[in-house]
Amino acid sequence: MLKAASEERGDSLGTCFSLTHGTAFSLFAAQIFRMLEDEDPSVSVRHPGPVTLGSLKQHAAVIPDTWKLLMLKNGGLNINFLDFRVRMLSELEAKGFRGLKEFLYSSMTSLMKSADLRK
Repeated sequence: MLKAASEERGDSLGTCFSLTHGTAFSLFAAQIFRMLEDEDPSVSVRHPGPVTLGSLKQHAAVIPDTWKLLMLKNGGLNINFLDFRVRMLSELEAKGFRGLKEFLYSSMTSLMKSADLRK
């Protein structure tokens, strides 16, 4: 039943519980994405939200050989989904969400690799 309801909305079940799209953090994700858009003077088109890998793909160009999804083709924010999640976790930590960043960095392969690259 839950799967059918999510598919009716055009979402996958996994997306409904994701960090950027799930109800617990979707408002924070939207606020943080807006903040990033406001910081970048080249942004002329706002992302309609919610921020998901799929929504960035719909509004992005793929750069060959890097697979980075960028909001270049329509004047949107130049950020890929992984970098957005990294920034979101840092912003949530600054807001007092202690432990969430460490938990996700220790349990998600993509974030583990990202942490290794940033060292």
